[in-house]
Amino acid sequence: MQSDRMPDTRPRAPAPVPVVMFVTVIVLVVVIVAVVVAGLLHLPRMTRKPPCSTSTPAIRALLQKPRRPKPLQRAG
Repeated sequence: MQSDRMPDTRPRAPAPVPVVMFVTVIVLVVVIVAVVVAGLLHLPRMTRKPPCSTSTPAIRALLQKPRRPKPLQRAG
């Protein structure tokens, strides 16, 4: 109330705790939506066949071959 007993018509600032809670909830919702959207965009990439065409038996054969070290070359 003002000094002349008239009600104060000015808007009051909201209480800080509800504002902080509201902002926190909004930020959490935005982060969750961003994570879900990123996951959905990444999902089709994971289900595609990889471009590598080397078969598993060929990889095993390459890994089982002993590798000889290259001879050292002299600078000259």
